[in-house]
Amino acid sequence: MKGVNRQETPGTKKKKRVRVKRKTPAAPLKKGIRVKSSRRIVRATGVVVGVGVLWIFFLGPMVRMAVAAIHLHHDFKTMHGTGHFLPTLTRVMPQIELSVATLDDSLSRLGYWSAVPGIGGVYRALDGLANAGRDEIQVIGTLLPHLRVHQGSGTIETVAENLPQLAPALLAVKPELRRANRAFSIVNPNALGILGANTVNEVATLKNMTASFTKNLPTIDSMLPTIQSLLGLPSLQRYWLVFENSGELRPTGGFMTAYGDMPLSGGKIGKIVTHNIYGLYLGTTYRPPAPAMFTTAFGVQHWHMEDANTSPDVPLTVDNIYRFYDSIPTAPKPLDGVVFITTWFVDRLIGDFGGVQLGAPYNVDITAANANYEMEYLSEKDKLIPNDKRKAFIGVMMHDLMHRVFHESPTELLRVAGTIDTALNQKLLLVYFNNPQAESLANRYDWGGVIPSAFNGNYLQEVDENLGGHKDNYYMKEAVSSTIVPHGNQYQETVDIRWTNPAIYNDWTVVPYQAYVRLYVPPTATLVGVNGEDAYFTDYYNATENKNVFGGEFHMGVRKKASDPPATWTMQITYLLPGNTNIDRYLIQKQPGVLSQEESVDLEGHRYQFRLTHDTLLTYTGHGWIARPYR
Repeated sequence: MKGVNRQETPGTKKKKRVRVKRKTPAAPLKKGIRVKSSRRIVRATGVVVGVGVLWIFFLGPMVRMAVAAIHLHHDFKTMHGTGHFLPTLTRVMPQIELSVATLDDSLSRLGYWSAVPGIGGVYRALDGLANAGRDEIQVIGTLLPHLRVHQGSGTIETVAENLPQLAPALLAVKPELRRANRAFSIVNPNALGILGANTVNEVATLKNMTASFTKNLPTIDSMLPTIQSLLGLPSLQRYWLVFENSGELRPTGGFMTAYGDMPLSGGKIGKIVTHNIYGLYLGTTYRPPAPAMFTTAFGVQHWHMEDANTSPDVPLTVDNIYRFYDSIPTAPKPLDGVVFITTWFVDRLIGDFGGVQLGAPYNVDITAANANYEMEYLSEKDKLIPNDKRKAFIGVMMHDLMHRVFHESPTELLRVAGTIDTALNQKLLLVYFNNPQAESLANRYDWGGVIPSAFNGNYLQEVDENLGGHKDNYYMKEAVSSTIVPHGNQYQETVDIRWTNPAIYNDWTVVPYQAYVRLYVPPTATLVGVNGEDAYFTDYYNATENKNVFGGEFHMGVRKKASDPPATWTMQITYLLPGNTNIDRYLIQKQPGVLSQEESVDLEGHRYQFRLTHDTLLTYTGHGWIARPYR
């Protein structure tokens, strides 16, 4: 009933009403939301994978290369800064080896760059350079323990002193040197233009030097005693330096304007003292009759030392020089050789070192840009310097240059070595040694200015002798053209020579050009005629050089003002070649002291044009000419 409490029946339990919260089933995801979530996962995974790939194949190698390059730069800077290159190199060698190995490994991970247009060539050059560097670092690491380095000793001095120990070690690392040479062979230095012109030049020099060194390693080993002797081991060597002014061209490179001697002992260079060559008048007792060309040009009756280089064959000229030199009682004796140094070579050497500062009484900075003018001015025009002191600056300058050559670090010495090698090959620097083995070595590489007495083929050397006493040859351009045609059972050759002088007359360095011109040709060649000469001289046979000689003298006008055309002159010399001449081989030797000249050869209509910068051997194949350096 209503209002009455109900009693629970004993034994019974009241049921508690429990309210259960019912879960609402999740609504199904829309399709668009599921796709977006999957894309985020894929995108995130792609980013992670992409960054990883980018790091492994690009960023990682690039960072490692950058770190290694910084380490290398620091190590090389440290070696240059200490002034003791070799001891510092020994200390930092492990780090250099690690850095080079890192560069090599990093480049190998970037191998796909070789197929990328625009940078493939750069990559291949860098990769070859790194491979070569790794082998060369191994070579250096092997050689360093064999170098006993003394405080203050120069690089060349150290190498000279340790040659007996170095030679066997060099032979032991020949496989590494060959591998380095193979790696360098595929390097195109020009592809590294983005790294700057200096890098291109240094890599080209290093490539050439490695190839030459590897090729000639057996020769270096066999000639070890000779090389040591040349460097003043074990006894003093004295070389006579002849400074030739190439602006006044003579057969061995230029007018012999000054001389000096250079003592060399234990790889160390002594003091170089130079003198005006005219000072030898007083001490020389050997005064034979002057050659006909000087009698004609200057009216002189006696021959003098400054005109002794009348032959382009250096041994013959040295024989003339020695006759004068030996007649001077007070001259230091004996001499062990002669070095002919042209102004072109001095210009380049000055450029390598960034210039030379000359103190009092000269007080001038000589650079590659002003070298020719300043040297001319000091030797001829500077009124503040007494006549007998003017050309002494050459000794001061050369001693400074040679001291720096002997004490340069290997990296800097590499550039200088390239300059010397080029000058020797281009006959801007010539050497003669009294030592027969050394002279043979020089001639093997065509460094001695020797005219071969025997040659199986045609031969030509055109030689100018400036008789005007001025410096027109600094500006003169020359072109030589040879035309060879059948003539009965022989061949007839016509050589056309054209001189062009663009310089303007100044009554000092530039005047009307007067020259004595000779062609050295095969023996028994027969002269047909000469056109364009003002004074003809009788053709003759030179038994020492085993060549016939044709030519004449001419006098050329001069450009008076800028509006005038350049002055020109032509000469034509025709001769019959000996019947047994092998015309398929043609050796053309360049006159020492000439930078270069245009050259062309035409054999029965097959014409070949080139710039003659070094002695060149041409081989005719039936379809054209193939040129290569002589020796």
